[in-house]
Amino acid sequence: MNIEKPTVFVVEDEPETRDSFAALFTSQGQAFEVFPSAEELLQRVSPAHPGCVVTDYRLQGISGIELHR
Repeated sequence: MNIEKPTVFVVEDEPETRDSFAALFTSQGQAFEVFPSAEELLQRVSPAHPGCVVTDYRLQGISGIELHR
């Protein structure tokens, strides 16, 4: 049985903020992936993958609020 580890998916358009989240989750040993846009997250991650999304609510294109909906 292949069970995927829950992942924190960070969607943030500011590179410095993405780097800060990456440093935080790395220091805690948490599985994470960072994306510069909601569109990229939706293209690359299966909805069946367990985890949560941390997102900026003001993004170009699909906003963080729209992404959560």
